[in-house]
Amino acid sequence: AVFPGEAIAECYEAYREKLLEQNVRVYLQNKGKVNKGMRDTLLHNPFVFFVYNNGLAITADNLVLNEDGTRIQALHNMQVVNGGQTMASIHNSWLNDGNHLKGVSVQAKLTIVSKAIESSLVPDISRYSNTQNAVKATDLDSNANVQRWYEGKLYAGNYSSTTLNEMYVETNEYIQKNIGRKEVM
Repeated sequence: AVFPGEAIAECYEAYREKLLEQNVRVYLQNKGKVNKGMRDTLLHNPFVFFVYNNGLAITADNLVLNEDGTRIQALHNMQVVNGGQTMASIHNSWLNDGNHLKGVSVQAKLTIVSKAIESSLVPDISRYSNTQNAVKATDLDSNANVQRWYEGKLYAGNYSSTTLNEMYVETNEYIQKNIGRKEVM
């Protein structure tokens, strides 16, 4: 689903922390780097918020669509199990910065969960949607143009590199035995 930023802000205004009861944490304010970055994007580059932000993971036990089935009219027992910082940051920008959120859209993964399994499934959805492998600064740089150029030069010279996002095995013995390449450190 895709929600307009204003709908996110209005929903948070109406229900506040009740929406985050199944989330691992409540709003951390605009003190951290990530929340400050979201605020900056919302204020200065709102049209790219959709592509920069990971969006929301939402659970509900019922969904009501409009007559032609193209829009969500209501979500019953809605919980934002991942993306609470996103939702609260949008609300904060709307409320405190006077941001009308024109052009802001937020993607959402919406899971309808029956009440019979809600107590066991929703905590797991929250847990796993808030879990990922750590991303290091070197991982973010591994797709830079200079790294791609360097990688091309290594391939052309029949070399491999252990520095390019851990793509290759780190021991000379394994590389020489199984691949037949010289290793560059």
